[in-house]
Amino acid sequence: MKSMEIFIYICIYSLAYACFWQLFNSIEYDVSEVAEYVTGRRMEGSIFSISSIIITISTAFVSREIGFILNEGGFSESITTQSVATLTAIKECFILAPGVALLISAVFLFIHPLNKKRFNKLKEIMDCDNKIEGCIDKALK
Repeated sequence: MKSMEIFIYICIYSLAYACFWQLFNSIEYDVSEVAEYVTGRRMEGSIFSISSIIITISTAFVSREIGFILNEGGFSESITTQSVATLTAIKECFILAPGVALLISAVFLFIHPLNKKRFNKLKEIMDCDNKIEGCIDKALK
């Protein structure tokens, strides 16, 4: 890779990484609202715990796989110039694999979209349900 290509890749990667961490918590709260609507119970703690476990397990798995791919590609930390097979393995680890994961994530987002319009409609329905339950509770007392 040329220096400019590396620079462009780093810029795009950094932007995507920053966007993910900025949006991640907001999306978790949106998912917890959907879960509350579907189950009728508040589930923020469970959702945050499960996502934390998934992040931890996936980090361990990906680290293991990167080590395996680099080892199979012939990576050696003791030499300054790596072989073509090693460079291909590095590209697979840091370009191909994240790209495939991004495409899989995009498919799930298209299958189960939660855009602003749908989320606001969901909140409207939940607010209406909560008001009705509150009115019923007051009437029963």
